[in-house]
Amino acid sequence: WPRPYASTLRGFRERGRRPVGGSLRTPAILHVTSPADAINPPIQAREVHACLGGDVLEHPSGHVMPLEGPDAAALARWTALRLAE
Repeated sequence: WPRPYASTLRGFRERGRRPVGGSLRTPAILHVTSPADAINPPIQAREVHACLGGDVLEHPSGHVMPLEGPDAAALARWTALRLAE
């Protein structure tokens, strides 16, 4: 759990997942997590996801963004879909 940002994360959730300033658009959020992540374990990532909403991409490679293989392709598809919105 990112302790220095806990109140900010909870505030976002309490505002109905709307950005500060009254934006009408909810930001698209992708949480990338891995069972092999020793820095931000999945249980913490899911707690952040519960506050922020969005989508989750789980991959096996630890505390990295997947840049190769099917997980990278899933990341690219998610990004392309959000850019098209």
